[in-house]
Amino acid sequence: MAGEKILIVEDNLDNMKLFVSILEIEGYRVLQASSPLQVSDLVEKEHPALVLMDIQLPEMDGVSLMRGWGPGDP
Repeated sequence: MAGEKILIVEDNLDNMKLFVSILEIEGYRVLQASSPLQVSDLVEKEHPALVLMDIQLPEMDGVSLMRGWGPGDP
């Protein structure tokens, strides 16, 4: 739904700009993270409705990061 917060986790600046532009045009509020180290804090503080995660990040792959969350976690 438009107006919802969406967190994008992407280390490629061109991809991030594209995703942000498309989502903002559709009325979403976009949060941005370029590193998996930022994700937990942003999720905990901002409670996004959706996280779009790059699965090939330099510090940790997105799949491993998402597997670390369970019910009740950020």
